Amino acid sequence: MILDNAKEIIKKNIVGSATAKVAFVDDKEGLARLFDVNTAGVIWRRRMQEGLQSWLRALPVDQLPTGRIVLPISKIRSAVTELMNISEMPDGAERRLLLDDICMLAHEFNKLCTSHYLRLRFDVITTNKCPKFHIDHVAARLLCTYRGVGTEYSFLDDQKKPTDICPTPECAAIVLRGTKWPIDCFNNLVHRSPEIYGENETRLLLVIDSVDEDDNEEF
Repeated sequence: MILDNAKEIIKKNIVGSATAKVAFVDDKEGLARLFDVNTAGVIWRRRMQEGLQSWLRALPVDQLPTGRIVLPISKIRSAVTELMNISEMPDGAERRLLLDDICMLAHEFNKLCTSHYLRLRFDVITTNKCPKFHIDHVAARLLCTYRGVGTEYSFLDDQKKPTDICPTPECAAIVLRGTKWPIDCFNNLVHRSPEIYGENETRLLLVIDSVDEDDNEEF
């Protein structure tokens, strides 16, 4: 079952305050803050290795990987490699760094989820997509924008309207609780894709979800 460990951890820390917050962390161990009862999202502030971001920004759009895969954690490296081959992403040190980083994020997310399968999606976004603030219909989701403006997030007020809108930094990883989070905790944290203003602006977004028995997926 997805996020089995969340139930016991949260039950031990439940408090009466009906507030939600985003936790900012500087290392992968901090992602476990998602189990803090009032923490609806965690942003891992991180910097990519030197040269990787500039290499990604310079790539032609058609060489960025796209696709959606559902598979066990043990097969992620080979599957992502195949997506990179299909898009003809140039081989070299930068591609290997990117592959290592994607696999690392998948492993760290799976530590939170303890799921047998993960769903990975690579979106190359050149137009405005998913402009409405929302909460995803999953237990939890990891988002990482490797190129371009990061995911925007906000909190809904009493009238269900977003308050201050904040961008996630490029290459930061944000993990968000969804509607299937196993404990009924207050959550008014919403997110959306940012607007794209320029014709030459492109986003490369990685999305990672856990997959449970209720999902209608073909493995």
